[in-house]
This record gives sequence, structure tokens and C-alpha cells, in this order.
Amino acid sequence: MTQDRKMTIAVCMKEAAGEINPFDECALECALKIKRAKVVVVSMGRLSAERILEPYTRLGAEVILLSDDAFAGSDTLATGYILSKAIMKIHPDYVFCGKQSIDGDTAQTGPGLAAQLGYACITNVMELTEIDRIHVLCRTRLYPCETVKAPAVLTIERINVLRFPRINSLVNKVKIWNHEDLNDLESGRCGFNGSPTEVVKCQKQERGKRSCKFIQFDQLEQVIKYQTKRRNYDIAEYKGERLEQAWCIGNEVVPIIRRIARHIHKIPVGDEKEILKEICAKEPSYVFWDTSLWSRRTAPVIAAKLLTGLCADCTGLKVRKGILYMERPACSGDLIATIKCRTKPVMATVRTVDLHAKGSVILGCGMGTASYYDQFVSFAKENHLEMAASRALVDSGIAPYEDQVGLTGKSVCPNIYFACGISGAIQHTVGMEESSTVIAINTDKDARIFEYADYGIIGDAVNLLNILSVPAKI
Repeated sequence: MTQDRKMTIAVCMKEAAGEINPFDECALECALKIKRAKVVVVSMGRLSAERILEPYTRLGAEVILLSDDAFAGSDTLATGYILSKAIMKIHPDYVFCGKQSIDGDTAQTGPGLAAQLGYACITNVMELTEIDRIHVLCRTRLYPCETVKAPAVLTIERINVLRFPRINSLVNKVKIWNHEDLNDLESGRCGFNGSPTEVVKCQKQERGKRSCKFIQFDQLEQVIKYQTKRRNYDIAEYKGERLEQAWCIGNEVVPIIRRIARHIHKIPVGDEKEILKEICAKEPSYVFWDTSLWSRRTAPVIAAKLLTGLCADCTGLKVRKGILYMERPACSGDLIATIKCRTKPVMATVRTVDLHAKGSVILGCGMGTASYYDQFVSFAKENHLEMAASRALVDSGIAPYEDQVGLTGKSVCPNIYFACGISGAIQHTVGMEESSTVIAINTDKDARIFEYADYGIIGDAVNLLNILSVPAKI
């Protein structure tokens, strides 16, 4: 990695529920590793966050807290706007952000911030290969090699652990900036009034729960034989109002949007500028994307340039009295938030099901299989089965990201989903809830996964490999 003098890196960090987002701490560690770089932490929140941010000054970073009543209630677009004004005042070479926050999981702020700054953007960074004041070279979830010229925004995956401060390091004062400290800040673009999206209500996540019947390993053959028929997305299932027209980016999201719209118009996946040009020319009222990594990067950029709202990772869409209501998991999936957008076009990324796994059997692995994960991979290859993994297993570097199922991965709908050594965090279960039959194996009889399974086995999941005999397709 090449180094350069006087490089300045701004690191955006979010406080939620009294803690700093762990993805943002990874971004800070990446910045601190760059020798001779000046690191400036920028956070937006209540004045009480000053106490939480203060320890980061012991790491040698300058810390700035953006706090003002005018900022309260900001959605991702308004937050990005306020952050952009602070960053313009700092004039950094690079802005590092965590890939997403663990409370919202939208992954919108980084790309949207880049668009409002006019900076280049690289998302899902797994490794900083080379960086100086001219350019940056990265390995990402999307590509083995991505490079852009400075200035640029980088969103960082959970690829490291933030260092501890030295014992004799001093605590410095956190700088507080309000709206008067930010040049040319338009009050109408801040806070609740400046936010195009509005949370209408929140309720506890109950979707996907099943009645679990506990069995023994030797009963599996009978269960597999009588596994239930896979559920399908069916337009007849939706009984509410429908939109007259909707635009879809790519083909993946089309089957879902057909449920709520009479006429579908497709915009091909391609160059960001061409998509923006097409949207501006056609002036659609509703634009829908899938939740691929490409869409997660591109949709926030387009939304920021159009100054419109974007609802991320929608799992439900309903139309009432001509208004589209979008449902998405919040607070790591513990809640379901219902959101509406006050601007046009209304934009949303919508969770789609991985249909290539239709009719298949999937081996889903969690941290409970970490010590023998390779055995599951070999077994799956030998028997032509699909593999899946929890976020914890992926974040630990044991399983590849393309296998990740859940809120920040893919959704699947196999005939049989084996949840092996998976604890059952909502983050994971929202991605497997369309499975026809879920069979969970866990040593913990109280594991949450059993609430989302049709059949449960209390035991070590590795025993499954000794008795499982099931075709790849059923």
C-alpha cells in the first residue's frame, strides 16, 4: 500500500442506542492504518452522543459532532445532505463509512452522500489494496479489483476490529457544529420536513413464525418424503388497490411488482447515467429495484440526484387510497416499519427470492457449523445441493458472501431448508421464510430458529451428514 503525506480522511460514524455502529468502527480502523493521514470523525446526533464519541479522540482522530434540533428526524437523504455540508468544510481526500448501520441496515448513506458531494464511490470494500492522494484500489464484494480517483467515498465491510487506545493517550474535546457552522445549509432539506420518506408505524416482527415439531435424526427420511409444496408469489394473493403503472430496473423485481401494478415498464440494468437519463425523460411515479449489491450501490445515488425518497429492502408493498405503503425490517429485523414517500418518483429496493433455487434443497450453515463447515461444503458438492450461510459465518470469513441469506444477503424459497447450527436471528430468518419446509438442527433447545422451523432436531448438525440422503431437486 502506497502512502502519501497530508492525506485527510473523514470517517462518518453513527451512534444508535448508546453505541457506535460496528461497521463504522471498521471504517475508522481502516483510516487509522494509513500512515501520516489526518483522520476526522464526523457524526450526527444528540448532544448526549458527545460522551460516546469522546473516547475516539484517544486514537488520534479529530471528532466532530453535528447536533442541532433542526437535524432531528432526518432520513437517509437529509442525513446525507447535512453530512455533505460538514465534509465540504473539511475538504478530505476520502470519506470512509461503514457499509450500513445495524439499526437501519439500508446501506444508503454512503452512496447517497457520494452523490451529494459529487465524489466517486466504491461500496462493500473488503480490502484497501492501495491508496494515496491520487487514487484508491480496493477489493470489494462486487469486484476483485476496483479503482477510482480521489476524492471518493468508500463504504467498508466488517473486515477488522478497532484498536484500543494507548494507556497514556489523552482525551481531547469533541467539536460541536450546529446548522450555523455549515455553509449554505438549506433548512428545508434538513430534519423531518426535509425528509422525503416518513415512517408511518412500527410493529413487532412476527412474520415467518411456524409451529415446530421436534423429531429425532432417524425420522428425517419420513419428513423429507412428505415435505410440503413450495409457496409461490401469486398475483391473486394481493387483494388491495393497485398502481396504474410502475417502472422496474431489471427483470428480477418484475414478478413481485406485477402484484401491485397493472402496467410494468422495464428499464435495463446498465450505466448509472443512462438510467438517470431514462427516469428524467419518462418521469415515472414509481421506480423499483431489486436488492442486489449493484442496486444497493446505484439506487441511493439515483435517489440523491433526484432528491427523492428511497425505501430499502422492502418485504411488503400495499396501496391504500392511492398511496404506496412500503414495509421493511428495522432494528436488525426486530421491527417492521411501514413507510411512505412524500416525493416523486417513489423509489424502493424490493427483496426478491433467489428463484434459481426453486424446488431445491438448501444446506444453511451458521456459526454452530464453523469447526466443520468444509465437511458441509464437500457434502453439498457431492450431492449437488445448494449452500447458504448466516451473516455471522460470512463476517467471520468462513463462508463466501454469495451464500449469505438474510436481511443483508439473498432470500431463498427451496422446498427444504436445513438450518444447521443457526441461532435464528431475524436478520437471517427474513431471508428463508419463503421456504416450504424448514428443518432446524441446533444443540440449544431454546434457540430462536425453532420458532421459524416446521421440524426441529436438538443435536449437533454434523450428524446430519451421516444420515442425510435426499435428491438435490424435489
